[in-house]
Amino acid sequence: MREHYRCHPQIIGFCNEKFYDNQLIVMTEAGPDDKPLYLYKTVPGKHGRYVQTQSEQGRYNLRQIEVIKDEIIGQNVEKYGDCSGVGVISPYRMHAKETSKYIKLPMLEVDTVHKFQGREKNTIIYATVADDITLHNDNANLINVAVSRAVSELIVVTGSQLMRKHGTNIGDLIRYIEYNAQTGTVLESAKASVFDLLYSENSEKLIAALKKGRRVSTYATENLMYGLITEVLKDDNFQSFKCVVHVPLNKIIRDVSQLSDSERAFALHPWSHVDFLLFNKIDKEPVLAIEVDGFAFHRNSDKQQRRDDLKNSIFQKVGLPILRFATEGSGERERLKTKLIEIVSAS
Repeated sequence: MREHYRCHPQIIGFCNEKFYDNQLIVMTEAGPDDKPLYLYKTVPGKHGRYVQTQSEQGRYNLRQIEVIKDEIIGQNVEKYGDCSGVGVISPYRMHAKETSKYIKLPMLEVDTVHKFQGREKNTIIYATVADDITLHNDNANLINVAVSRAVSELIVVTGSQLMRKHGTNIGDLIRYIEYNAQTGTVLESAKASVFDLLYSENSEKLIAALKKGRRVSTYATENLMYGLITEVLKDDNFQSFKCVVHVPLNKIIRDVSQLSDSERAFALHPWSHVDFLLFNKIDKEPVLAIEVDGFAFHRNSDKQQRRDDLKNSIFQKVGLPILRFATEGSGERERLKTKLIEIVSAS
């Protein structure tokens, strides 16, 4: 059958031109106010990650997940309702798994493109995951299926510099959306991170930031985080607090009686520490531990993940909050301020 009854004409128009030599007879009609195509671009940087440990492996992109969660779904609650009409798809199982972990909406369906074959949703959000065209799964059938799952709205989430390469399927899809763009349908994401300065695209900004701030570590990630913490603590609401670096756990946790044997051994070990500790200037009471989780060292290491779990459990038992900042995440300033306001209010 050449007749097509599912997708909005502009959505299936891409597949018709790209894959079917315009042989499809499109039976759906467009409304005058329809906006069926959207493109969201993340800020410059290589946000995609590849996990390879004994327990898991695969590719995911936390920044694209955050864009979907906060900027697409979060800012359109009335439009999407319970999200029963929304599907989030990607080429990679790991990305689908991570998306389900971060976006906990019972009616939202998240899966790989392959698992969505033969199905449809009113709105399809397609995450490219990769930031580099050479890493993207550019299979023609995959792109065709991904696009044609959308009935009324197709939203593509991608990197800022990705995917306009001639001769590629994803490149042609990006060009098609941009060519048919209407007002407000091609958007630059506002999601940013202090760690974005680590990417080669921002090398000059990184050098300037490190020159401006105080060096407290051999790691650029920790120096950037210390600079951010210092700025946040200038707020009058947080004037009681001070930050110190690399504090041993045995200097923070005095009572280990409630810990398990493994937790006690970890807490008392001289090498166990937190990256940053915030405390009250007057009585030196610890109020917040902060960890910077570099991807290669933390997520790509089963051993380090076990250590992180131990540390989290210890701090939970002693009643001291711990805030973790993954270097592939975003919104560190907002998260830190929100946590400190919570601590001040609770006191």
